[in-house]
Amino acid sequence: MPKLVLVFEDVAVKEYALARQELLIGRLPEAAISLDDATVSSRHAILESEVARDHSQTFYIRDLSSRNGTYMDGRRILRKPLHHGDEFRIGWSTFRFLASDGRVLQV
Repeated sequence: MPKLVLVFEDVAVKEYALARQELLIGRLPEAAISLDDATVSSRHAILESEVARDHSQTFYIRDLSSRNGTYMDGRRILRKPLHHGDEFRIGWSTFRFLASDGRVLQV
């Protein structure tokens, strides 16, 4: 099962299984990934998945017009597909996407 890992200095701090179609990331307590960080918007970003006709599944990180942005490779992004090992930053938190086998996932 794919997962999102909160990392600090390249050490896994917390893991989140990606079992849902969408995962809200933000400061709201009811967000699937709730971050206690003043630089994070209440509804900051969403991790979403799409299933293609060939049953392959692609995960995306999408910024929800947050004030401080979502970053990959030092660049602010609006929506980007995630590949095994990709990292993105929201506020002071860095997340790493891990696919189950490092390749395109099959549903």
